[in-house]
Amino acid sequence: MPRTSSDRSFQNSKEWLDTAIQIAGSKHAGTYEAAYRIANHLLRFYRDSVLAACENQKVPICKEMSATQFQAMLCAAKVTGAGEKEIKNI
Repeated sequence: MPRTSSDRSFQNSKEWLDTAIQIAGSKHAGTYEAAYRIANHLLRFYRDSVLAACENQKVPICKEMSATQFQAMLCAAKVTGAGEKEIKNI
């Protein structure tokens, strides 16, 4: 699989990948559903590659906070009392 958009094979992959999504979509609820299922499969079995691609494409990725980081965020935002309880219950 190509690694970067500067790699010529990356540009060539678009056509066969679009075709695969269209074929898969014809058997189900359309290309949106097919792409959704393919993305879920890639995330499940090729997580590191997908996350690297997201980073390369500037897609924001949330990372878990430690308890200390979370508490520091609440303190910095001056969230206390009922507001803190509400946030922690989410």
